[in-house]
Amino acid sequence: MQISYFVRALFPVVALALSACVGNDSVSSSSVATSSSTSAASSSVAAVNAMPEVSFTSPLNGHSFDQGRNALAIEAAASDDDGNLASVSLYINDVLSSSLTQSPYRWPANVLNLLDAGSYDLRLVAEDAQGAKSSDTITVTANAAVNTAPSLEFTFPLDGDVLPFRSSVDVSVDASDSDGQITSVLLLLNNQRLAVLSNPPFKWPSLLLPALQDLNAGLYILRAVATDNRGATTAREVTFEVLVRNDFPTVSFAAPAENLRLPVGSSLDVVANAADTDGNIEEVILSINDQLVGSDYNP
Repeated sequence: MQISYFVRALFPVVALALSACVGNDSVSSSSVATSSSTSAASSSVAAVNAMPEVSFTSPLNGHSFDQGRNALAIEAAASDDDGNLASVSLYINDVLSSSLTQSPYRWPANVLNLLDAGSYDLRLVAEDAQGAKSSDTITVTANAAVNTAPSLEFTFPLDGDVLPFRSSVDVSVDASDSDGQITSVLLLLNNQRLAVLSNPPFKWPSLLLPALQDLNAGLYILRAVATDNRGATTAREVTFEVLVRNDFPTVSFAAPAENLRLPVGSSLDVVANAADTDGNIEEVILSINDQLVGSDYNP
């Protein structure tokens, strides 16, 4: 009786265990099949977007230069395996400098030359057509340096020039900067601002500036002020004079008369009338057949 009871007690347990095993195998198999089908469907619907790549080729991390005298351009190498590269942007201390949409990805040295002294984080950001981005960051340092002032000289007019009455003056200067570049040259006439030029050649034609046309008699002061990319300035002045109005003198023969006929060996007295409406006669010159005879300084 004890053995029989023991056997009957085991059967329900074994049956439940077998039933549970069959049920679990059925669910697991179904889940695997469903998962496999879903994965296959996903692979056929959407391809993986390749991330763009970007890096600095110039300058190198830690690049140091004297303020305003950097000689290196900022250059980047960028690519995208699936050809979707849309832009490469340059940030300086997280401020956007500019974005380029096609190679070469290059920013001129002047981008760094315009920076004040200090340390700067340069960051490149490459973005593809689907919005995927990658970046590269380096640090550069602009060292505080003494700024050499620009050089500046007038080439026309020159100091002390004397010009005729009612002259028009075409002004020109030479300007350069040994440790940077000229950003502007201002021209003034008798302390009155005329015009500013930002690029050479630094010339101001009178045709475009009425203040330089048909000048009356008097003294004039031209002043030019050159400014470089770091704010240093150099000024130069020239003074020139425009003469008072000067009409031509008049001269005529009082004697002899026109077409006078004389015997060979005759003596001839010559008398001239000369006048100047806005001045004095300084000299009257007499010549015969283009040969100088003499000069007279008094009427």
